Amino acid sequence: MTAFQAGVVGMCLVINLFEGFDVLVIAFAASGIAKEWSLTASQVGLLLSSSLVGMALGSALIAPLSDRIGRRPHTLICLAVCAVGMLLATVSTGFWFLGVCRLLTGLGAGGMVAGLPVIITEYSPRRFRGTMIALYGTGLPVGGMLGGSVAVLVTSEYGWRAGFLVGAVLTFAILVVVALALPESLDYLISRRPEGALEKVNKLLGRMRLPAVEAPERWSRTSTEPAGSLSPVS
Repeated sequence: MTAFQAGVVGMCLVINLFEGFDVLVIAFAASGIAKEWSLTASQVGLLLSSSLVGMALGSALIAPLSDRIGRRPHTLICLAVCAVGMLLATVSTGFWFLGVCRLLTGLGAGGMVAGLPVIITEYSPRRFRGTMIALYGTGLPVGGMLGGSVAVLVTSEYGWRAGFLVGAVLTFAILVVVALALPESLDYLISRRPEGALEKVNKLLGRMRLPAVEAPERWSRTSTEPAGSLSPVS
């Protein structure tokens, strides 16, 4: 597994960790929100579930768009949606506004986390794919657990809005990293053939120590091993 491949997979894992924080931070802010706005138990429950509803809708409705616009721009858009939702939550003044912010964050997270496993699969050597996908699957709960520790510290010191601000900053930070370093999906380049597809495919193959191809369709969609172990399809 080359350093380039490890970096791509690592970015996907970090994104999932941060989204775990974004989705679950509401659980650590709920008591402060309920106290400030005098919310009932049912209202708190709606706030807690709104991001999960958004994730379900995002996975079903937004994730499939990555096949049309490309997984890299799709990931950037979803990250931006999550970051905006988190940032707006810091200035929310009522139950319904915060509920919409949480739904928005969930839409971005759901649309993104359903598509990132495809990138992980493409950029992981076959013998490591199962492990990488398993690690990816732990991202949301681990991100929520680690983020919870941070949320408890900042909310106890600065109030419940601080937890959402930390999530917004982290999401904007990973958005910049993705914009600078995340490559496009090889499968998208091959199937959709955007301008310069062959050049982009060969550049990515070179960074994975794989031989160049003369046409995008000659790349084997399972060939993500170092050069010498697998070759392009004849």
